[in-house]
Amino acid sequence: MTDEPKQTIQAKVLEEIKSGHLLMRPKWRFALNLALFAVGMALALALVWYMVSFTIFILHDSGAWFGPSFGPRGWLAVIGSLPGVIIFLAILFVIVLEILVHHFAFSYRRPVVYSLGGIMLLVVIGSAAVAKARVHERLTSYAERHHVPMMAPLARVFRGRPNAHLFPGTIATTTENGFVLTTRRGDFIYIHISQSTRLPPGFLFAAGDKVMIFGDRMASSVTAFGVRPLCPPRQLPPPPGCDE
Repeated sequence: MTDEPKQTIQAKVLEEIKSGHLLMRPKWRFALNLALFAVGMALALALVWYMVSFTIFILHDSGAWFGPSFGPRGWLAVIGSLPGVIIFLAILFVIVLEILVHHFAFSYRRPVVYSLGGIMLLVVIGSAAVAKARVHERLTSYAERHHVPMMAPLARVFRGRPNAHLFPGTIATTTENGFVLTTRRGDFIYIHISQSTRLPPGFLFAAGDKVMIFGDRMASSVTAFGVRPLCPPRQLPPPPGCDE
C-alpha cells in the first residue's frame, strides 16, 4: 500500500517529462549554480569587509574615532566624518549577501533574523581583522606613492576631507595659552586652551606630540573644547603608526 502512492507520483513525473512540460536538467548545472552562488557570496562578503574596515580606517585617520569621548558634540562630529557612499555600498552588499544566502538549504524557510544575524557577526569579525592588520594603511600608502589609478584619488578624497570640529596634527611648539598645531596638510593652527577644555589627566603637552583637537575654528585659531593624544606618552612603547 505504501509503494502505490510513490509509483503513482513517479508515473505522473514521467508523463510530465514525456509531454515536455517538465524538463530534466543535468547535475552539472546544479553544481555550476551552486558554485556561482558560493563565489558571489564570497565576493560580496569580501567587499563588505573591505568597505567597513575602510570606514574604520577613515575614522582613525581623521581622529573622529575619539569623538565619542567628547560627549554628544563628539558623536555629531563622528557622524559628519562617516563616508556616506561607502556605508551605503556596504549596506547594499549586505542585502545582496542576504539574498544569496537564502538560496542554500541551511537557511531555507528560516527567519531572516537568523541569517542576517550570522552575516552581521561575520562582517564585524572580518572587518575588525582587516582593520587590525592595517591593510588600508599599506594600500593607501602604496597607491599614493605609485599613483595607482582610482585608488590614489579615492584615498585623497576620503583622507583629505576636513572636519569642521576635529583637527588631528602634531604640536609644533607650546604657547602661554596652549600650543601651535601643525596639521597633516602642513597648515599651522593656534590652539587656545581654557579652564573648560577637556584634557587627559596627567598628560603634559610637548613639541612633537600627536594630538587630536576638538573645538571651534575661527580663521587660523581653534578654541579647544577637548584634546586627546593620538599616541601614548613617550615612555610607553608607541603603537604602530605613532612613530611615523
